[in-house]
Amino acid sequence: MLKKGATQDVHTMDRRVLPALMLLSAAVCYCPCFGEVSQMEKEDSRIKELINSQISSLQNTVAELKEEITELQACVSSRVFFQAGLDTEGSYGTGRHVFKYGNEVVVYSDVYLSLRSNYDPRTGVFTAMEAGLYKFDVHVTSELYKDFYMHIEHNDVKVAGVLSLDGGRLSASTSVILHLVKGDTVKVVTSRDWKDAALYQSCCWAAKTNTFSGVLLSSDKCLPPSPFPWPSTPSTPPSTPRPTPPPFPFN
Repeated sequence: MLKKGATQDVHTMDRRVLPALMLLSAAVCYCPCFGEVSQMEKEDSRIKELINSQISSLQNTVAELKEEITELQACVSSRVFFQAGLDTEGSYGTGRHVFKYGNEVVVYSDVYLSLRSNYDPRTGVFTAMEAGLYKFDVHVTSELYKDFYMHIEHNDVKVAGVLSLDGGRLSASTSVILHLVKGDTVKVVTSRDWKDAALYQSCCWAAKTNTFSGVLLSSDKCLPPSPFPWPSTPSTPPSTPRPTPPPFPFN
């Protein structure tokens, strides 16, 4: 048996050793837990970086979409077209329009449709107020046994022609796509060497037999940048040969 004093020494030792044992046990437990916390911090940091990268990518996408929306709104706002025909009166109410001298502007005085077109029915001249790609069509019907040869002119330069020879009341058509800048003109002109041409505009048919029409296909605001700049006027050749463009450069 232990003596009374020895028993007290054991109790005293227990009080001293127990805290040390508890600290040792905590240390043994803490070490693996600390490793897990460190791994979780690394994973959390990686997730934050991924989220920040996704946010940055989305912000860039939003900025690009806003720019595209602005461009589309500008394109939607651009609408230009016209369609006009010869009047049905002609010479003495016959619907016959004679061009005696050649090199005469054909004046389509009856305007059927027009929206911001700046086509003048008094002169037969269309003047572009918006730069872009335009399409023009001319439909012609001749008087009986009368030949004709006519041109579409861009800034007084021939860009397309329509011809009818040796027949009765014949019809023919032509069309052309042009790039116009503000102030450019387009008109239909009889051939310089083709005198006494005559066209016929029916007063009774539902269809119009002689018409001139134009429409803006795409404003310059809507066209993508191109390595092949449009010439300012067809009468001015480029100073250096232009390379052959690829097939239709737009997506």
